[in-house]
Amino acid sequence: MNHPQAGSIPPRGLLLIAAAVAISGRAAYAHKLNLFAGAEGRTIAGYAYFGSGSRARDLVVRLLGPGGDELARTTTNQRGEFSFVTNYRCDLTLAAETPDGHAASFTVLAAELPPDLPPPPGAARPAPLPDSHSAPPPASAPTAARVPPA
Repeated sequence: MNHPQAGSIPPRGLLLIAAAVAISGRAAYAHKLNLFAGAEGRTIAGYAYFGSGSRARDLVVRLLGPGGDELARTTTNQRGEFSFVTNYRCDLTLAAETPDGHAASFTVLAAELPPDLPPPPGAARPAPLPDSHSAPPPASAPTAARVPPA
């Protein structure tokens, strides 16, 4: 009679372990939380969903400013959808977390928002981009310095 060596796993045991890992991996993926959003004008709209494709209903989604300050919050509807109207032009992060700790975030870049929106309080307004039709800046010419008489 062949006895397996101490510490070795019989082939049936390996098969059971492989099946358990595959099932648990799918279960973990199915619970992975994702957020997607886009901006149209001042409205940021999107949805939350799990790795399985099912939508995350009744989930709190927070709108965070550049420093992580919460600017607003809402709850997803029965289709997992949410929307915000922003008053600021800056990179905005959407963050959500399920009660069991699965979290996701998504960033809407300032460039996706209307240029006439102000920056959030305390943030400096970025310098305007140069007009592509304006003349290039003059080349720096050497300047003569006046030297006072000795």
